[in-house]
Amino acid sequence: MTPYEQFKINKDAAAIYARTYLELRQLKLLGSRGTLSEENKYLLWLPRAGVVGAVGALDHYVHQVLYEKIPEKLRGNPAELPESLCDLILRVASLKNAVSVRENIHFVQSATGPDDIAVAIRDKVLQFEAFQAPDKIVRAFAFLGYADILEDISATWQGPNTDRRDIAKRLDQYVKRRNQIAHEGDLQSTHRPRPITPMYASDCLTFVFNLVWRLNGILYGLSFEI
Repeated sequence: MTPYEQFKINKDAAAIYARTYLELRQLKLLGSRGTLSEENKYLLWLPRAGVVGAVGALDHYVHQVLYEKIPEKLRGNPAELPESLCDLILRVASLKNAVSVRENIHFVQSATGPDDIAVAIRDKVLQFEAFQAPDKIVRAFAFLGYADILEDISATWQGPNTDRRDIAKRLDQYVKRRNQIAHEGDLQSTHRPRPITPMYASDCLTFVFNLVWRLNGILYGLSFEI
């Protein structure tokens, strides 16, 4: 299964929360829209779960791409190894600096050498990192040689509020909300839950889908025609 195929499964799973929210409203005879009473506001944890699921789908996609493509980079031309990837190798191998990595990479360019280093990078470094926030996304794809992947994504995204700064700002907002939900119970300073709507979760999922669809097209040389 490709990283994008797995992403679509994870994205569809996140979308189930929105459908479940509507189904429960109907089962409780609350209608499909409108303010919920205090006793029914627990249903709003379903949109919150949708936000967590959407951002998680992005994070998992980035990890899977790195696990797939870092070995390919390690099998390539040593002179073209990105500096940040050399730094990753330094963290898991007994090498002194980026220059020595390039000079000695031929020692591991065997049938299993690149995979062995990639596994070490995965197990000792990458699996402990989250690739969700804009700066983390940029850093992740710098390992593969992209100077600023958000700039590349922006170049494929037409319409208002799609320049690099807009995309980064919106992603940052969703990631911060995800963290508030996952780590803080989504509570305000008054200890009451922050307001949320099903539309917010839907917009988050749509944004993440559009982001990953464009990202996948850039990484794998796919057409952006729908």
